[in-house]
Amino acid sequence: MVRRACNASLGLFSFIGVWKTGNLLAGSRGGFWSLLFLATMPAYYGHIFFNAKDIPVATGTIWSIYYLIRLSSTLPNPGTRDLIRLGLAMGLAMGVRIGGIILIAYAGLMLLLGMMMVCVNGSRFPVNLAKISWVRIVGIPLAIAFLLMIVFWPAVLHDPRVLIESFESARHHIWGKTVLLNGNYIKGEELPWGYLPTYFSITLPELFEIAFLLAIPWGLFNMIKGWMNGNRLLTQGLFLLFVSIFFTPIYAIVNHATLYDGTRHFLFIIPPMAVLCGVALTSFSHFLTRYPRIIRYSLAGMTIIYFSFHIYTMAQLHPYQYTYYNRFIGGLPGAANRFETEYWITSYREAADLMVAHAKKQAAREGVDFQKRHFTVGVAFVAINIQSIIPPNMTVLETSKIKDPDYIISTTRWNTDHQYDAMPTIAQVERQGVVFSVVKAKNP
Repeated sequence: MVRRACNASLGLFSFIGVWKTGNLLAGSRGGFWSLLFLATMPAYYGHIFFNAKDIPVATGTIWSIYYLIRLSSTLPNPGTRDLIRLGLAMGLAMGVRIGGIILIAYAGLMLLLGMMMVCVNGSRFPVNLAKISWVRIVGIPLAIAFLLMIVFWPAVLHDPRVLIESFESARHHIWGKTVLLNGNYIKGEELPWGYLPTYFSITLPELFEIAFLLAIPWGLFNMIKGWMNGNRLLTQGLFLLFVSIFFTPIYAIVNHATLYDGTRHFLFIIPPMAVLCGVALTSFSHFLTRYPRIIRYSLAGMTIIYFSFHIYTMAQLHPYQYTYYNRFIGGLPGAANRFETEYWITSYREAADLMVAHAKKQAAREGVDFQKRHFTVGVAFVAINIQSIIPPNMTVLETSKIKDPDYIISTTRWNTDHQYDAMPTIAQVERQGVVFSVVKAKNP
């Protein structure tokens, strides 16, 4: 529970980072819309309660983006406090996943772009490059980031080659399992280039997706316009958002990286996507002030109705919000058996509660004390998911290590539950009519 609480706190901290970044680029409205887009992103919201790797990386990434935008717009004399905070944010991401080291490249790009704008607009920002404290600007965040990474990853002190080995392992990871894509099971190492675009297109909420597609041309236009007008904050902010959103997915696609679990490994690009959408929508809302009130109120009403219905959908899926699919694919029922749903197998905890309730009734039927009645439980794959919540009178092992158990808990992923069709199903965990896991009993 402590780990889950810490992870949720980090996830909520990323909400603050998105709000502050949107506020920095587009004022209070930008912060509000950015926060709303992220908070109502089911895949992201659902993961903050259990994903101890991708969520901290996402949090470190959005806070790094925030401080990079702040710092680059104050070049050539950025504040020391912001440099320290940038180092802490980068260190958080780097300490959890080696891929977080890409933030150093982002920082270099922002430093280069910022100094280019300083030089191009020299008349407005006179500066002597030779007098800039490069050691302070570069050294402080890098030193803090690497020190924090070592705290999370002490093996680096003994052998720095661990960094290279981890990076290569991430690039050429062999998963060995299959992924469900449009009704077909395909090896994670052999997925087509459209895997990521497809999953993003069907898991982003409808309004989020439409806003994002419209925000791309808007952002490119305003980035160029900002460059020509010398608007450093907007130009550099939009540039960093585009780089942080598109670089890693394109890199993964071009290098045929092993992918699985939908967009899970790319959750860190969702916060900057939310900011881009929020900033663009803020610009659109300013544009709407030219139109009659009836049009503005009608659009506001439709937006409220949409988000109300969307939040209701998220409540229906609780606590499995990350299994959300948008209406473009027919929602979760339309995606079932065609795309991955409850791939993290978090539904085992709910299934375990259903199993224990049945076991207590079974003991009562036999006329024995439940705590004195021994039960054996076979679990498909991750038995560890429920071992900590199962009563001590129940022995829990993976199905491959136990014969003739009293109960079996199985996920429906890979149609695993059909391997145990000989045993009657006494309970199942489902949302919106889609079954995530089943409980089977020898004595129903």
